[in-house]
Amino acid sequence: MKYILNSRECKLIKTAGGKGANLFRIVSEAKLDVPEFQILSTEAFFCFINQNGLKDKIRLLCSNSINPDKSIENLLSSTGFPNELNESINHLFDHFKGASVSIRSSAEIEDGRQISCAGIFSSFLNIRDFNHFQDSIKKCWASCFSNRARHYLSAAGVDLFETGMAIVVMRMIDADSSGVAFSVNPANSDYDQVVVDSVPGIGEGLVSGLFEPDHFVIRRSDRKIISRNLAENKQMLANIKNGNGLEKKPVHAKMAEKPSIEDEKIQQIVEAVIKLEKIYGSPQDMEWAFSGNRLYLLQTRPITRLVPDKNVLIWDNANVTESYSGISSPLTFSAVRYFYYRSFKGTLKANGVPEPVMQKIDYFLQNMLGYFNGHIYYNLVNWYNMIFVLPGIRHYKGYWEQMIGVRETLPEYAQKRLLFEKSRLTWADHWFKFKLTMRLIYMWFSFDKTVNGFIESVTSYCRNYMKTDLENLDLMDLAKHYRDLETMLLEKWHVPNINDFYTIMFFGALKSLSEKFFGADSTIHNDLLTGEGNIISTEPARRAVIIAKAIKENSNFKALFDLEDNRQIYGKIQVEPCFVELRKMIDQYIEEFGFRCMNELKFESEDLFQKPENFITTLKNYLTMKDLDHVLGTAGTEKRLKAENLVYAKLSGWRRKIYNFFLTQTRNSVRNRENLRFQRTRVYGILRRIFNGAGRYLANAKVIDQQRDIFFLGVHEILSLLDGTSLNQDIKALIELRRKEFNSWQTAEPEDRFVTRGLVYTHNRISRAKFVTEPGNNQLKGISCSPGTVTGMVKVIDRPAADLRLNGEILAAKRTDPGWVVLYPSISALLVEKGSLVSHSAIVAREMGIPTIVAIPGLTEQLKSGDRVRVDAELGIITILSASETA
Repeated sequence: MKYILNSRECKLIKTAGGKGANLFRIVSEAKLDVPEFQILSTEAFFCFINQNGLKDKIRLLCSNSINPDKSIENLLSSTGFPNELNESINHLFDHFKGASVSIRSSAEIEDGRQISCAGIFSSFLNIRDFNHFQDSIKKCWASCFSNRARHYLSAAGVDLFETGMAIVVMRMIDADSSGVAFSVNPANSDYDQVVVDSVPGIGEGLVSGLFEPDHFVIRRSDRKIISRNLAENKQMLANIKNGNGLEKKPVHAKMAEKPSIEDEKIQQIVEAVIKLEKIYGSPQDMEWAFSGNRLYLLQTRPITRLVPDKNVLIWDNANVTESYSGISSPLTFSAVRYFYYRSFKGTLKANGVPEPVMQKIDYFLQNMLGYFNGHIYYNLVNWYNMIFVLPGIRHYKGYWEQMIGVRETLPEYAQKRLLFEKSRLTWADHWFKFKLTMRLIYMWFSFDKTVNGFIESVTSYCRNYMKTDLENLDLMDLAKHYRDLETMLLEKWHVPNINDFYTIMFFGALKSLSEKFFGADSTIHNDLLTGEGNIISTEPARRAVIIAKAIKENSNFKALFDLEDNRQIYGKIQVEPCFVELRKMIDQYIEEFGFRCMNELKFESEDLFQKPENFITTLKNYLTMKDLDHVLGTAGTEKRLKAENLVYAKLSGWRRKIYNFFLTQTRNSVRNRENLRFQRTRVYGILRRIFNGAGRYLANAKVIDQQRDIFFLGVHEILSLLDGTSLNQDIKALIELRRKEFNSWQTAEPEDRFVTRGLVYTHNRISRAKFVTEPGNNQLKGISCSPGTVTGMVKVIDRPAADLRLNGEILAAKRTDPGWVVLYPSISALLVEKGSLVSHSAIVAREMGIPTIVAIPGLTEQLKSGDRVRVDAELGIITILSASETA
């Protein structure tokens, strides 16, 4: 029949209009369910307008009236259909045999990538009788010339009379729930979020704004519902049973208390809208309805006005937050960004990556880190571009992701932008992979010797610098020392990076074997890594305990520590003859470990060389404790021996040999990791002294107002003052500008992970959402690192300047670094919001036998100092105790 297109006539979709064309594609390409439909083509529209001579009449009405909508509608409604068109409309109505149908506009320009026309044209639902059927078609056509349509189309440069409108006639369904779905979150242009809005009954209640929808946000990468906001609608729209149109009905009382759609159905909707996005090649806005358990798609259109999907960057603080927690100064970021570039470039060269490839990835290496509101983040897209240089990395990238601490892999849409990712390897790739593997195996056989040589080299270099009064040199000498140290540090820093690779590989293998041999929930591998010894990170705590014991045993010393003022105590130790022995112990401690402090890898942090009185707080904490033997390794050793006995009792033959091999290698690489990190801290301590010296010199020269203003400058900005390459000569004004912005960041912490598109700092949402717990939920869960069960009082420490006095409390922190180790002997358990099984917190606490849980979402927002909790570090569960339970 002329003018009618059915759902099989896909060759004629150009005359079906935008909405009709999309329905054809849903049926033919996506193979998804659509209610039965037929289409009155755009040719019918032109036939009606032209054969009835309506064009000039409509133009006249538009020119003589401010709002001619009703007049145009009356004109079309009073005009009859030409004979041939009338036959087609009769045939179309008869096809549905009097069933309820919807009459939907489908303009040629509608539902396109550039113009959506959403809500511009009319549609009519639940049409049953022939008169309403005819009239609804004419009203759809009339809406093409409505006041809002004229303004909208005129702004888009579209000629009204060249815009053909088809009509989609679709069988109505009795929907239990209806709504829309977006394959990309239109609120924030997040391409890893799918949004589903749902209302009970017919979806017109949502589209018209009559009812608030249930709103669900689903993470595309793992299909997890990450946000749900339920409305309180007690009414719904439903088909009028014996008439035309819709009516309001009350929602059944039982259903009113539930979401309008179940989670399983949400997953079906998500899969459907993602499938449509792949077919159309652009993000989709899909209208859907459920009848029983069957999903129907009613229409789809591209989402317009999204931030362009260009320069997509994914930022994750992962385990970088362990080294650079909270806000870092511009000086720290500028130095660390450059150090990462040089050290990883050296690592790839040491692994045999050829020079042409190195040149291709140089940009990625230079931009591995980002800076948001003073917080340092990994630029994950660039990290992946770096590792995908290595052939076949996708087969073991999961281990690498564990190593850097990312909680979820790179989303599919971002993986498409990787420069070196290949779905299939060439023979050249296989050959390079083989050479790389052989090289790593060869290096492993002699790696202990390499590590020892590196440690000896750094120790010797640092010992020479400790003899130099760096803080009182001029800027020229300091610049020379900085460049010398930079060269020494960065040319050799592939050793720690390669050891990190060995650590995660061996630790991952040991964990897998433990789960295979001892059960899926086994944490025996954690116990086997306690009491290792020879881990230098625990040495500051051990030495501090020895000093505390000496104080306890000397009444004169002990009386001194009854004073409140720590500076007064330290001053007396330095000048009074009766404290000579104690002074020697403390001075020797500071000489060896003075560079260790909270946030020790930040140059703006103040270590014990600058504030030696801070060590007095640590000693006071130890003096309040009755038993310090567990700090010296007793508790850790007991756990280790018990776990080893279990291994020998349960495993034998080849299984024991394999297990012991990976256990030995894991212990070795973990020990190396901490010892190598200790060397990095020593180097950073010297660099801190160099930068403080530069600040003092520039303050004396009146270039900056005060010594610590140096931390608002970048490393190369400081050096440019000697090189004559500075872009600013009014350095004080530059510092003041940065200080103002820096201060505004104190309460603006970004999300742990977020995506930016286009201009990184413009129109991208990075602010951290407040963690919300379910009502009545009194448990937190994280990753078990060191087993044990403890019930006690919590002390939350969120910054170095916090009250650090401890006496057996359960320490809760957002993140920790090696400088926190001296606090560990004073606590009964450790809870950390960030971190992983191979993070510093886990390794050192395990060594000391302290029950420890890491990676606890919302920890510092849900707990406060003084709360009592029960920590089950074997299961990774923290139970917040009620008043009755603590009584």
